[in-house]
Order: sequence, then structure tokens, then C-alpha cells
Amino acid sequence: DSPQFWGACCAINSGNYVADILTRGSRFGFNENDTMAVGAARWKNLEFYFGDTWKVRPNVTLELGARYSILYETYDANDKITSFNAAAYNPSRPATDPCNGLIVPKGAGNICSNIPGASVPVEFENRALRKNNYGNIAPRIGVAWDVFNNGKTAIRGGFGQFFLRERTSPVFAALTQNPPFVKGVAGQRTLDAPAEFFLDPPTQTFGAPKFTFDPQAATPYSWQVNVLVDQ
Repeated sequence: DSPQFWGACCAINSGNYVADILTRGSRFGFNENDTMAVGAARWKNLEFYFGDTWKVRPNVTLELGARYSILYETYDANDKITSFNAAAYNPSRPATDPCNGLIVPKGAGNICSNIPGASVPVEFENRALRKNNYGNIAPRIGVAWDVFNNGKTAIRGGFGQFFLRERTSPVFAALTQNPPFVKGVAGQRTLDAPAEFFLDPPTQTFGAPKFTFDPQAATPYSWQVNVLVDQ
């Protein structure tokens, strides 16, 4: 399970956390899920590099190149991730519908079919819930200048764009916590023995989608430049 506990919470408490901990009968808020979902992240990279070298002058060498990177978005091997999309949300549906506005991986089907009265989720165009970016072309430029044309002093410079895969773990882990993979129960409890529980609602629920991210294709990148003198 995955418990969360946030301390003194309720009207019958004094408002002083230290006093509430020491006072019998004080209530504290809590939330507990029935499982700690773990994603099975998978991804692939496909990259090509093209480049050539030219002698612009006897003492000047120019290098031009480009790297083409397809950094396929991360997906779950078991398709147990979901996201929320406001465009798929139906405001006329009851607030208790845990799958309203839910986006699921391509081919996952209606994963909410076992929840009475739940909406049918919308399948995304791929399993990653985010579009792949096929436009990552990174230019590279390099130059070397033999200043005195005697092979002893050279000035070198380079400039290029570098694409990189976004850190996957924080976002990917969050998407495993959306409905319908995790059920939770929340309420208030005492710390005294035997503990008393005051649940709201009194049974486990799937909650509502809490995590999402921009589904549009975008790849982080940086521009880098270097200049050095060799002797």
C-alpha cells in the first residue's frame, strides 16, 4: 500500500500540532492507496550523423555536419499509464466518474470497463500518450585555423545543437497513479490505541485523473560553443 499522512486536520483539534499529538482523541488526516504502481518504462533511440571536411585554404579546415535524432517517447510495456485531456472531458458526467477525460495508450481498449458507470477512455495515437518528434536535425560546425601556417599555433572553434531525452521518471511514474490502476481511501483517524477511523467516502474509490502532460511533440535541446588555442 501507499499511505499518506498529513497531521492534525480537523475541527475538534486545538490548532496546536504539538498539543494535538499529546491529546487523546485528536484526529489526523490520512490517505491510503491499495498499491504502489510501478511503471515498466521502455524507449528507443534512432540517430544518424552526416559530416564532411573541407580545406577552405591550406591553413583553414572547415567541418560541417548534422545529427538526426528520433528519440521515441517513453511507453509502458504493460500499457498501464493514463493521462488527462481536457478536450475529452465531458462536464455533464457525474464527478464520481474516474475515467472522464482519460487518455489511454493505443490498443489498450476500455480499461475502465470493470468500473460501473465509468466513461470509455479515449485511445491516443501511440502507446506513449505523447507525439514523437521527427524534426530533430542538429547542425554542427567546426573550424581549425593554422594561424602562422607553420603547424605550431592553431585556433579551433565549434558550434552545434544537441538534442537530449527528457528525464522520464517523474512524469512517467505519475501517470501510473491515475485511474483505474490505483484505488484509495481517505478520511480522519486518531492516533490512540485502538485507533478510530472516520472515512470519507466510506469505501475505496478510484478518485479522478490527477496527472497529465503536454501531448505535443517537443524535445529538449541546447546550443553549445567552444573556442580554444593549441600550441
